[in-house]
Amino acid sequence: MLRTACLAVVLAFSSNAAFAQAKAAQPGKFEAPAPGSYKGNIKSTAGPGASDVQLDIKNVTKDGRVTSRVTASGYKNPACGKNLPASGIMLDDNSMRLEVDAGAPEGCERVYNVKASGGQLSGTYIEGKPAAMKK
Repeated sequence: MLRTACLAVVLAFSSNAAFAQAKAAQPGKFEAPAPGSYKGNIKSTAGPGASDVQLDIKNVTKDGRVTSRVTASGYKNPACGKNLPASGIMLDDNSMRLEVDAGAPEGCERVYNVKASGGQLSGTYIEGKPAAMKK
């Protein structure tokens, strides 16, 4: 009985992960935000936390790859509040999935699922290494 319940939970999470990967935008079928700064209060998906975030979009390629930098509050480690590199992809609903991982100090990793428009930023984040979240 317990094995069946565990199997159901594992299948549910793996199905959600597969669905999330399938949502990547097709080239030319998304509206990329213009390069520039976007600010907002982003909610944590892991609890009641929130973080004031400034996203500086540097470039969005025609195939939907995003390069940017992120400054965020709410970290215990002061080094995590610095302007950190973030990269990711455009999704089919014109939102972005951005990872702060490469070039970030240990413990500062985050994944953002955000929309940027008119200087405003909205969405959610989860703390942790992106590779660990995909397992």
